[in-house]
Amino acid sequence: MSNAGGYDAPQLGLNGENVTEIKFVDENYIRMFGLTMLAGDTIIQHFGRDTVANIVVNETMIHSMFIKDPQKAIGQSIYFGKFRCNIMGVVADFDSESKHKKRRPCVMVFARDNFWTASVRLNPHNMEGTIDHIKGMWSSLYPDQLFQYEFVDEHIAKMYRQEQKVYTAFRIFSFIAIFIGCMGLYGLIAFATLQRTREVGIRKVLGASIPDILYLFGREFIWLISLAFVVSAPLAWWAMRSWLSNFAYRIDIGWGTFLISAGASFLIAGITISYKSLAAAFANPVRSLRTE
Repeated sequence: MSNAGGYDAPQLGLNGENVTEIKFVDENYIRMFGLTMLAGDTIIQHFGRDTVANIVVNETMIHSMFIKDPQKAIGQSIYFGKFRCNIMGVVADFDSESKHKKRRPCVMVFARDNFWTASVRLNPHNMEGTIDHIKGMWSSLYPDQLFQYEFVDEHIAKMYRQEQKVYTAFRIFSFIAIFIGCMGLYGLIAFATLQRTREVGIRKVLGASIPDILYLFGREFIWLISLAFVVSAPLAWWAMRSWLSNFAYRIDIGWGTFLISAGASFLIAGITISYKSLAAAFANPVRSLRTE
């Protein structure tokens, strides 16, 4: 179970509202979730009520205390009101919330009275049987409490459900846009080859090769595609940057992304243009010259 509260560290000059996340965990939490210990010891089980609690904190926590070396954080004390906590270990930062939010300072403490949920690692080969067994044990121990469970991967997926919807819509509309664009480009090249049928025939009679014919049609559309890319690239950069700004941790959009996009655009356009241009290039020049 998690909570939040403000802490003080008078010896470090920290007083006031220093909000941190408080996780009530047992001695198996760090090992089960694969957290990396950077310094000190892990959570230990204890009984009774101690006047000083031993805690494990994350990197963000010690950075908020202006401590860079995890080893130097061991033994430091913080206070939640009048309750004193002694730092016994430091773990590497981990995400317990979505990437929309920045990592918060986190304190992990063993507190038996605050255990309300249980995390279990299951063997996927007999998952249903294991869940039924856990349900039976839960019902026998807590007959008045309804047994509910949730898979961690499904819980994480819920954090990004909106992004998944946007991604699906983006793929569908991108395919539609590319298809319409290719059909329009195919129509233009078909119209151009029809208008220049006799010209192609004359050029072939005078010795023009197939690559020359392809270049004849391709050069008229390459500059149009380049112009369209120059106009659309800044708009795409702005739109993606605005969307990524919703995340606390995000990638940067580099030039490589746009170079790959440009290459893909020219490749698709080249295939579309070549399909009709090759038909004109391989046509019999005698028939082409007879075309009115």
